[in-house]
Amino acid sequence: MKLWASLGLAAALAALQTMPVLALSPLLAGGSNHFFYRVDPSLDSVFCRETFGIIANYHRHLGEGLGVRDIVQRQLAAMHGRGQRGVRVPILHSRGAFPGYTQLDSAGGKLNDQQRDNLLDFIADIGDAGFQQVLIGFFPQEANKPESWGRQWHEDLFEENWQLILSLHDDIVATAKAHGVEDVRFDLLNEGAPLTEQMQGSLDDYLLRLWQNYNETFGKWDTVGFSMIGWQVERYHNLLSIYEKSGYGRPPLYQVHFYDDFRAGFEALDAAMNERNDLTPWIIGETYYDDASVAADIAAIATNRLVLSIYQWGVQQDSYCAELPIEYRYFN
Repeated sequence: MKLWASLGLAAALAALQTMPVLALSPLLAGGSNHFFYRVDPSLDSVFCRETFGIIANYHRHLGEGLGVRDIVQRQLAAMHGRGQRGVRVPILHSRGAFPGYTQLDSAGGKLNDQQRDNLLDFIADIGDAGFQQVLIGFFPQEANKPESWGRQWHEDLFEENWQLILSLHDDIVATAKAHGVEDVRFDLLNEGAPLTEQMQGSLDDYLLRLWQNYNETFGKWDTVGFSMIGWQVERYHNLLSIYEKSGYGRPPLYQVHFYDDFRAGFEALDAAMNERNDLTPWIIGETYYDDASVAADIAAIATNRLVLSIYQWGVQQDSYCAELPIEYRYFN
């Protein structure tokens, strides 16, 4: 049974209409975005982590009987031990990506056999470590990133990105379920909700077609649609218009991201949704790692918005090369 169904989400939404405003408290334990197995602060702000991609290197042996998979399994055990119960797995990809980094080669609309095996082994290990939720994020990069297309449509790249989702979806779900993961959800384009200036280019067409394709193939009950940069409220209004135009409506959950001025961004987006009588629950899919100021903002928020869980990203306000996302002191 899907986790949202086991929680009686429909009943919860109905109750929210009459509930008093309460302090923000996530319903479930969340977790971290996890896609690099090492951080080297001696490298610059790009290569300090991008060199150490989990999926690209999961099969590699590092010597002395130790492999990347061994390292990540220990990290997952430590994360679970700190109270994390979910892992978000970003799949960064582009045509012809350099091997070994966090970015994966998606030429032809699929990963190569080694990358695919590595991804599924990582998903299996997440489940075996006791995690209950896996969020999959698709992060097309370089030429595959539709935000970079401007007004020029690229049918071959759209098809490549869609075929990648098609080629991975069922195996990810089957692997997760076989290893005890209760809930798997897909973010079809990380932070894809468009600015108004992007509504007359190719991004709005990309989102519309991909949402229709996904619904026609898989339905919408295992997806958050397209995640949002939460503090830019226009992105929500624009994305909602695309969902409505599609004929399939909005997803059952939104995934939103907040960093600086967490409270102000949260309250602005919450108010905008309330004005449209949109009670759709949230997963907060990204925020600063292990951040006391974010925690203070969360404690100060009063809302009747149902927030299921909070996921941290491995950056801090003063450092892109933060530690690995092991700690989880603030977001339970």
